[in-house]
Amino acid sequence: EFIENEIGIVGIDTKIDEKLEIEALVRELIRHIQEERKKEKLKVNQKISLEVDCSSYNSKIKDFKEIIEKEVNAKISKIGKIDKPKKEFMFKKEKISFFFEII
Repeated sequence: EFIENEIGIVGIDTKIDEKLEIEALVRELIRHIQEERKKEKLKVNQKISLEVDCSSYNSKIKDFKEIIEKEVNAKISKIGKIDKPKKEFMFKKEKISFFFEII
């Protein structure tokens, strides 16, 4: 995409590559977890044990494990199929699930 004004022309690549897509998923996951923490009236310093199932993204999301843990004050105990009651949201036609409990 190009933008032109009296100074000149600027080109911007608007394609979303795989890395940006994964980063977007991580931000969405963090947002949803934070919303649930708020609904459960958890304090900021209350640590949670977290399980995450990001469908086809599971292997790629492991690279962001530390970021997720820091942002939501959690210890990720599992990335993969969740057998407990869970919260879900959709990301690019994929069902993303998570479960947490206070530790």
